[in-house]
Amino acid sequence: YIIIDGGSTDGTIDKIKNYGSVITKFISEPDDGIYNAFNKGLKNASGDLIAFLNSDDIFASNKVLASVVEEINVKEVDSLWSDIVFIDKNTEEVKRYYTCKKLNRSTFLKGLMPPHPGVYIKKSVYEKYGVFNENYEIASDYDLFLRFFYLKKVSFKYYPKITVKMNEGGISNENIFSTIKLNIEIYRTHKDHRVDISLFSILAKIPTRLLELIKKPKPKDYN
Repeated sequence: YIIIDGGSTDGTIDKIKNYGSVITKFISEPDDGIYNAFNKGLKNASGDLIAFLNSDDIFASNKVLASVVEEINVKEVDSLWSDIVFIDKNTEEVKRYYTCKKLNRSTFLKGLMPPHPGVYIKKSVYEKYGVFNENYEIASDYDLFLRFFYLKKVSFKYYPKITVKMNEGGISNENIFSTIKLNIEIYRTHKDHRVDISLFSILAKIPTRLLELIKKPKPKDYN
């Protein structure tokens, strides 16, 4: 486990130190945003497979990592896409079910991507195709996935299980303004990579997002 902290002053550091025996590396210093922190983690990672778990998010069970590793080895692919759920921080009630079931390379042309915490990628892919572009504030994960999966055709398989419970209020969906900014940056990354996308295509994903709020997962969907 590698923990990258942006210089917290809220007691986080003391909590982390309590688990020093199971933490491989702990870095606590001011950073230049979430993607700068991600890149620090990548630089310090020595394992073959990379997983990102953001602050306040949790794995769906203690079997997740072992199951993901086994699945990647069996399928002989360089990455795995899985489902996640957004939960209420206080009640743990599921608010949104973000599934990759109908996602593929072509859905990037609609501005749709798999959920970043539910995507597991071999470190060799980052070494070959690069890390997060820190020029984006909230869509660098989309930019990275567009590069990896659409442009470079990195191999992947869909793992039909929920692997992460994500708390509501992330930087890309905390309010309508962040959502608008996210989609502007998605449009920009398409232009940067010369991959056609229209404003209509971005708006067309709204029904998909609404269905995620309506559909609720069943126990069998969890890892």
